[in-house]
Amino acid sequence: MPSVEITGTYTMGGTVNGSLLHAAGAPTVTLSLPSLTVTGAATFQGASVVSAGGSGTGLLVVGGNLTLATSGTFDQSQGPETIRCAGDWTSSANYQPARGTVEFDGAGTRTCIVTGAGAQPFRWRNLKVNSGCRLTLANSVDLLVLGTLDVVSASELICNGTLIDVSGATLLFAFGVLTAPSATTAHFAGELRVANFLPSQSRLSATSATLIADGDVVLANSGVLFLGANKTHVLRGSLITPGAGNSNWGAGSVVNLAGVGSAVGAGGPFLPPIVVSGDYSISGAINGDLLQTSGGRISIGTGGGSNSLGVFANASLN
Repeated sequence: MPSVEITGTYTMGGTVNGSLLHAAGAPTVTLSLPSLTVTGAATFQGASVVSAGGSGTGLLVVGGNLTLATSGTFDQSQGPETIRCAGDWTSSANYQPARGTVEFDGAGTRTCIVTGAGAQPFRWRNLKVNSGCRLTLANSVDLLVLGTLDVVSASELICNGTLIDVSGATLLFAFGVLTAPSATTAHFAGELRVANFLPSQSRLSATSATLIADGDVVLANSGVLFLGANKTHVLRGSLITPGAGNSNWGAGSVVNLAGVGSAVGAGGPFLPPIVVSGDYSISGAINGDLLQTSGGRISIGTGGGSNSLGVFANASLN
């Protein structure tokens, strides 16, 4: 169908070969299954948006810019489960995702503008940046993700806020890059996996930040980190670097292994300077000091790496 303006009560599906306007004052629009595709821009200013199948169903695909400015709360709790946006994104305080995924899949430079967030900071539920998209979060918005974060397939996500906080697993893969030049804290509650197909490089670049990782940090096949100087990065899971690139943990920075796990450098570059305050198996080579605190426990070579540990500076074992 051609470009559409919705002012009444309608269920929409199929493909709109043009733009779509859900006009201000219109009732909630329902998206029929399996999907609604809009080849141009889509603007939703009516009451809200739901899927005909309810929670966990439906797909909205927008080939141009997407504006979510509904008069009521739009939280994806009743669908659509996935929103794909190939253009710029603008959303108001009434977009408050309780479930579902937003995927940016338009190649080239895109901008995400979040307006009117009010007292509560804006949070994504699950976020994916794909297909060569270079997405910038405008207005110094922090990157807050309540679920999973994926930046893959030669894409880049640029955060200009001071905080990265991801509750689920994070995957930077196939030249996927997360850049946060102003971030002072990068917190990953789930696994942080930075991996790639050689020889290109996936990376987390947060050169002013302290890394806090509650899950495992896996750097594989040229995956690298660039972190803040003179920081104590805290890892509560394992640090695994099979075939990783040469990460820069920050001049004067150390990694505090504060949980239970392993630090395996076999097959990759040196491990960074390490403080062990938890219970860890360590193997490979440390490019700096190794300090075991009075409550820390170290075993050698039982975490899946080599059966040896080399320390290329000072070692203090307590």
